[in-house]
Amino acid sequence: KIKLKEKEAQGGSGSGFLINNSGHVVTNYHVIGSSKKVKIRTHEKNYIGKVIAIDRINDLALIKIATQKNSHLKLASND
Repeated sequence: KIKLKEKEAQGGSGSGFLINNSGHVVTNYHVIGSSKKVKIRTHEKNYIGKVIAIDRINDLALIKIATQKNSHLKLASND
């Protein structure tokens, strides 16, 4: 689990999940709003994440951070 914080000027916070070793983090759109970059804090380090995709209708956002962690949320390929 990753804590997200919008730029200080906007001030929100929420959570997200690292989903692969390439540094992609998924969160909710309402967490990031119109931000293009967000601060991401893990228990190990702080990152600046770049918002690379949003889906307002489904309330999703995809963020990219510079990390290659082995511990990420594994998504199932079946029910």
